Amino acid sequence: MHGVVEYDISHIKGPLANTFLMLINALFFNVKLIGLNDVYPRDYSQQLLKEEETVFDFIIVGGGAAGCAAAKEITETNIWTVLLIEAGDYPSPSTEVPGLFQAHPGSREDWQFWIEQDKRACQGMVNQRCMFTKGKVLGGTSAINNLRYSRGLPDNYDRNNCDEWSSTVTSAIFDKLESYIGSEELQFHFGTSGEVHLQLSNFTGHPKELLYKAYKDTGYLPMPRRKYIGLTDHTLTIRNGERYNMAKAFLTPIKDRPNLFFTKNTMVTGVVCTEPVDKRAVGVNVSIDGNEFFIRARKEVILTAGPINNAKLLLASGIGPANYLKERKIPLVADLAGVGKNLQFHLVVPMYVAIDPCENCPKDYYKELDFIADISEYILTRRGNLSGIGIGEFAAYILTRASGSSFLT
Repeated sequence: MHGVVEYDISHIKGPLANTFLMLINALFFNVKLIGLNDVYPRDYSQQLLKEEETVFDFIIVGGGAAGCAAAKEITETNIWTVLLIEAGDYPSPSTEVPGLFQAHPGSREDWQFWIEQDKRACQGMVNQRCMFTKGKVLGGTSAINNLRYSRGLPDNYDRNNCDEWSSTVTSAIFDKLESYIGSEELQFHFGTSGEVHLQLSNFTGHPKELLYKAYKDTGYLPMPRRKYIGLTDHTLTIRNGERYNMAKAFLTPIKDRPNLFFTKNTMVTGVVCTEPVDKRAVGVNVSIDGNEFFIRARKEVILTAGPINNAKLLLASGIGPANYLKERKIPLVADLAGVGKNLQFHLVVPMYVAIDPCENCPKDYYKELDFIADISEYILTRRGNLSGIGIGEFAAYILTRASGSSFLT
């Protein structure tokens, strides 16, 4: 029978056998609650292949955080049809488990972008190249990242003197999006009624105690309220012990809206523009299961495919620096010098430290039995070591240059 697993427990007698059967039943009952795809919009890709003409009011390319949020907002107007296109699949069950976050970089749910060699970076990596992890899955990078949530510094938004993206404007948007329900007093204000569920990390243990003392000895103290330098426990995108990716946040509540259409494992190969006067985007070319066809947009094509793929799509569509496109024999649609430029991101510098032996120190190795125990505890209760991200929940933000003093105000 499909779905039935047989176990030989003839050698187990009495209370032990009953305990084993109760554990197996509990595991199977709870496993069903991890990684269910029916919390997301149903896949429309096969229907697209059958239709002679495919037209939507809005086409959103990329099912990451921005794409999911845009789909929710636009479908509020029920006369507009919206197609959300995702190159990846639904999130795998393992992405739901916070403690397994390190297993996802380099997986099929990661675009695995490799950075070109640079004499100033990645010198300790194989071939002096770092991998740029970006989520190739519904929910985007929010489905595979380390779950830590941060608004960023006000300076990040104010430095370009763009009123529409000032820290005052973005703070109001964050207030609307966030849903922090904890009772703890935090360093920063968070919204409490939005879609993005947040909880304060609760990691405790000897490594944190050692780091806290070491940071304190160098002059760093717990981060004061509304300041940006010091020691802090992170807020995490977790709800009830599970990762709360942005597809859950924005799409799950609206997954049954009749004007929302979602297609997975669908690769957009180019944005199609009218010629030659207004050069308006009128649709996209896509590929599903090797079948290539055009999907038309009545109103707008919205690119939310991330910093790499947005630029890639524009360049492949003839939108970008004229000389760059000419060298690659791509027909020019619009000469935009900034496309594909000015990418900025942070590098990770791993640091390994040794600590003196102690009774409460973590083990030097992780036994298989320990892992099984952690899995059982997590499946049954959504608690334990796998319900968080470990020591990564605790961080010290320090000044690396004198000009950073504005972060203290």
